[in-house]
Amino acid sequence: MRGKWILFGGATVLLAAALGALTLLRHSQQPQPIVKPMSEPTPIIAGLEINLSGRVEAEKVVVVPASTDGIVEEIFVDAGEEVYEGQMIARIKNQQSEAEQELAQIELDRAQTRVNNIESAILTARLEASRTRADASRSKSDLDRAERVFQRQEMLNQQGATARNAYDKAVKDRADAANDYETLNANARISEERIATLLKDQEAAKKTLEEKMASLEDAKTAFAAGVVHAPVDGTIVSRSGTAGEEVRMKTSVMFVIATDLSALKIELVPEPAVLKRLQQGQPAIVVIAESANDNIEGKIMEITDNKAIVEFLSPNPSIKPGLTAQVKLKLR
Repeated sequence: MRGKWILFGGATVLLAAALGALTLLRHSQQPQPIVKPMSEPTPIIAGLEINLSGRVEAEKVVVVPASTDGIVEEIFVDAGEEVYEGQMIARIKNQQSEAEQELAQIELDRAQTRVNNIESAILTARLEASRTRADASRSKSDLDRAERVFQRQEMLNQQGATARNAYDKAVKDRADAANDYETLNANARISEERIATLLKDQEAAKKTLEEKMASLEDAKTAFAAGVVHAPVDGTIVSRSGTAGEEVRMKTSVMFVIATDLSALKIELVPEPAVLKRLQQGQPAIVVIAESANDNIEGKIMEITDNKAIVEFLSPNPSIKPGLTAQVKLKLR
């Protein structure tokens, strides 16, 4: 009986072992997931040549803002056209300055009319004063003559050597001549005083006229500010604004003028890792399809936070701002 139990236990152990081996075999036959190694960034090798593209720009430019607030009335030039200093390149309409000029002209005309009227009045007053003074002078001569006759008649009357009616006549003539002289002399004095008053009015009117002329000049200057002139000789590389568009003197840039198209630059925006391997003053090769020369020598003029600016001299006038260029650089 004991032998049977030993035989049964051994068989059980063998069966369990067989089942375990079968399970391990099944697990070993299932496909295992493949773990890929993490990819590393491609290393930047010193001496490696890279190509970057950018737009050709003029290095020496003058920005022309709107000369006044207002509405663009007309633009006379476009990008690519040459301009000369003082040339009228646009016109801006400012209704306020236009109204101020008209009002200043009206006030000037009114002041000029007043000056003209006063000058005419002075001329008339001088003629009147001259006439009344001449009358007063003649009257003074008559009074002097009547005074002499009276003095003689009075002496003769005291001596009883003249007729009473002759003496009375001398007295009356003297009195009449004195009254006439006083009247005419007063009229002449009034005319002369009027001239003095008119001269003061003329001085004040002329001062007002000068002020109105200055106001008109200021208004004309403000109105003329609506005309935009080219500040330098050069080539228009860009312009903004169209007829009917509102512009502001402090914020609106209407034109950019290149003063020297031989000095050009290209703004490049490389990846940060590439930018770190570039240096200011580093040589560069510029390739422009529109240029007859395949390779143009240049150099990195400036490196900012995220840009590298390459400058070069144009070998021919066919290279203009706005063209696309390829720049070859070697990493350091």
